[in-house]
Amino acid sequence: MRKNFITFLLLIITMVGLLQAQTNDYYYYRDQAILLSVVPDQIAVRFEQTLALQRTRGIIDSILAGRLQDISELYGKNSFLLKYNGNGDLLLLESLLTSFYTVPDVKAASKVYRSSYVNGQQIVLDEFITRFRDGISRQDIQSFNKVNGVTIKKKLNATTYLLAVEPFAQLTALQAANLYHDSGLTVWAAPNFIYPGGVLFDATVNDPF
Repeated sequence: MRKNFITFLLLIITMVGLLQAQTNDYYYYRDQAILLSVVPDQIAVRFEQTLALQRTRGIIDSILAGRLQDISELYGKNSFLLKYNGNGDLLLLESLLTSFYTVPDVKAASKVYRSSYVNGQQIVLDEFITRFRDGISRQDIQSFNKVNGVTIKKKLNATTYLLAVEPFAQLTALQAANLYHDSGLTVWAAPNFIYPGGVLFDATVNDPF
């Protein structure tokens, strides 16, 4: 009886672990949803550009509370990849992300991902790229952006924009890219992925920028 109970308990623990490892995060590639798997014990953070390095390090140390193992710079000023000791706990990861977002000087904080389409890690902080359909007015774009807490960072051509999600928005850049893809206003929308470590990858065909 005791042996059966222990076996059942181990099964439950295994199932919980599998559920923790799952993610509903995805992005669109050629209108197909590509699932992303979370890399445990890593977080990407982008701070305000004017923030002093000493202040950024103070915020990191305060939130990670002795867990920090390694820090490396990412593309973009005041952007960092943090590796910490979390024993693969995804609930802890979510808690740390929430803590970073409570700091006014943090522009974005994100999980680190892998997918079957890329030979390496993928990070999306606060930016995504979208091509709007012909006939969508600038006023319509501005109105849709305002509702979703999104701003235009750069106009890339007549209908394509680099957009950024504001820290107060109720969605991440990954979620925003998917929202814009599904909105009916765009031809495509994709996260502006960062690929740490200079990894070689197959570029998303509909993201030439």
